[in-house]
Amino acid sequence: MSGIVLPDDFSEVLIVPIDQPSTLSLSVLPADDHPASPESEHRWAQLCAHNPALLNGPILALDAWHAQQQRLTARVAHYQQMVAPDPGRSRIVQIGVTGVILARNTHASDDEPHVLLAQRTHRTTVYPGQWELAPSGGINPPPHTPITLNLSAWLDALNRESHEELGLDLTQSTIRTPMLCFDPFAPSADLVCIVHLAAQCDDVDRSVTSHLASTWEYTASQWIPVSRLAQAADDPATTIIPPSRAIMRALARDHSLLKS
Repeated sequence: MSGIVLPDDFSEVLIVPIDQPSTLSLSVLPADDHPASPESEHRWAQLCAHNPALLNGPILALDAWHAQQQRLTARVAHYQQMVAPDPGRSRIVQIGVTGVILARNTHASDDEPHVLLAQRTHRTTVYPGQWELAPSGGINPPPHTPITLNLSAWLDALNRESHEELGLDLTQSTIRTPMLCFDPFAPSADLVCIVHLAAQCDDVDRSVTSHLASTWEYTASQWIPVSRLAQAADDPATTIIPPSRAIMRALARDHSLLKS
């Protein structure tokens, strides 16, 4: 893979290390607006009939990843363009975040850190009913373009998605950002954020379980010991989404990425 990644460059999940997270930047270019095709409108109507909660809101769409500059470029697009694409146009790859939530389990004999997974509802457009590292979601586009954003844009998105999807406040947590994950199936380009919670697994469970009763995106949660990440990722019987499997394998190969 070259030092530049374009939206149509990857056909399977791609993990890209971030050498200097503090220098990571996101240059947002003006939108490339065009009317939706009849095919897109028809597909969008079908998706909304299946899930009335869908909104055709603005998203940040990947233009390119420039490895040497540690820089992503993006344009403002809309959700419909990604999930109901116009025939013949380059795919829309949403820029976002994936959280890897770590907490200690007091019931484990060695107090081993555990990683949180959440199960997507069957109403979600992509990967319905499957398990994923949570939270995850897109970065909100800025009100004005062109503009260059820094790491705080991803961290703000991470905390917003955590509040919305899990009911967890991550503002006081230790967070590392060691890699990007490009997923051709969603499609998405997520910054992976390793989050160390001070709370124990049981305390997190109570908060998350209470919150899931009022949200439509997730239906259940579970914890996996760090020592079993590779086993869970490689087990074909587990319904874990491909990007989460790839992230779990990368973390299993290098446990130093999980240190706070």
